[in-house]
Amino acid sequence: MPELWMPGAERHDVGDHAPTDGGPAKAIAHITWDKNATAGSPQDWEPWEDLVSYFTGSGKASAPHIVWDPFTGRIAQLVPADSRSKSVVDSAGGTRTNRAGAVVIQVEAVFFPYCRYNGKVYPRLTDTPCAGWDRLHAWIASWGVADEWPMGRPVDFTSRRDEHTWETRGGWYAHAHVPENDHQDPGSWPEFGAAPTPTVPTSSTSVVVKAGQTLGAIAAAAGVGLSVILGLNPQVKNPDVVHPGDTITVPAAPGVTPAPTPAPTPAPTPAPTPAPTTSTAFPGASRFGPGASNADVTQLGQMLVSRGASRFYTVGPGPVWGDADRKAVAAFQAAQGWTGADADGIPGATTWAYLVGGKGKDIPSASTSAPAPSAAPFPGDRYFHAGAVNGYVTQVGKALVRHGYGSYYRSGPGPTWTEADRRAVAAFQRAQGWSGTSADGYPGPETWRRLMR
Repeated sequence: MPELWMPGAERHDVGDHAPTDGGPAKAIAHITWDKNATAGSPQDWEPWEDLVSYFTGSGKASAPHIVWDPFTGRIAQLVPADSRSKSVVDSAGGTRTNRAGAVVIQVEAVFFPYCRYNGKVYPRLTDTPCAGWDRLHAWIASWGVADEWPMGRPVDFTSRRDEHTWETRGGWYAHAHVPENDHQDPGSWPEFGAAPTPTVPTSSTSVVVKAGQTLGAIAAAAGVGLSVILGLNPQVKNPDVVHPGDTITVPAAPGVTPAPTPAPTPAPTPAPTPAPTTSTAFPGASRFGPGASNADVTQLGQMLVSRGASRFYTVGPGPVWGDADRKAVAAFQAAQGWTGADADGIPGATTWAYLVGGKGKDIPSASTSAPAPSAAPFPGDRYFHAGAVNGYVTQVGKALVRHGYGSYYRSGPGPTWTEADRRAVAAFQRAQGWSGTSADGYPGPETWRRLMR
């Protein structure tokens, strides 16, 4: 049976599960359309975390199955696949909508036309990197949702609704296609061809995960995509979380035999001007982040290693973007004194220019850039609440930036506890697999311990 919860997605179960009616399996494509922007007046993208918070809070009554960030590939799931969700109108006594199929999986892409992300304006959803779409599409297809649009692929904001087609045919529908509804989104949607079904090799071997190693690095060493590794390892529920000592099955078919994982090597002596392997021009933000696999990722990693990032890479750098790349970029950005969205671990034009030109400061050694795990005991709950002002708040904020949660800060972090601190802590807690009161955004002893390591 397919997975009720998408592997690798954050799980935020909002409850209120209810069965579907059966029949042709469907998926519904939405965009959140949080703001009304135009080509002449673009507006800043609304953070994915804010939409997840909305749909798990005051917007629970209209929660979808999936909240998808097309810029970084982050995905949150709010109800299991076999339950109805509630993102479309379903009037009593009318045409069934939320329940009209064996599954009716609803996806909300966090996007609105002419949103601005990292300084670039995106008129359509398909203009974004659509990061994570391959994984999302493959999971939805595993539930029998056909790769077809019975009322036509959305290419604009024209509504087309036909009750008979809706009731009798499965596949993908735009929100603009669902009976009883008046919305016109999503306007565009990525191609199904972006996610071909991986070919599972007929023979395999296994490797043991080493400290700091990622599934992406293992896939790159094996010469296959991450989807192949996930297909061979159904025990892996989150592709971003593997542990030293785990055994991972990899292909051993001719032509894809994995190369042995090299032992970690000492950091090379930093060069004042690293020599790029491909280009000095910034290739664009779409070349980096979850799901990216290209020569620019390799070049980025090589430049980072020459600036002191060797400790982040157990293997590589390589062409497949991994958490090691994000941490290395974030460390370099933090070394320049940048914070917030400027130290989110995703390279922009300025980060690239600094690396290519040998500008700025190198990444300090681990002994000077991060506190030791036992640097200080948890100071107590009383230091973290609305209105609190103290050095421990600053310490938590800096640790959050170091762990990749700097995007929550528009300025800072600083000594005054703010909603940005709470949201960043909550995101860090959810990333540990916690939920409910264990992910309320306020540090406790275990949150403190993990942040400080």
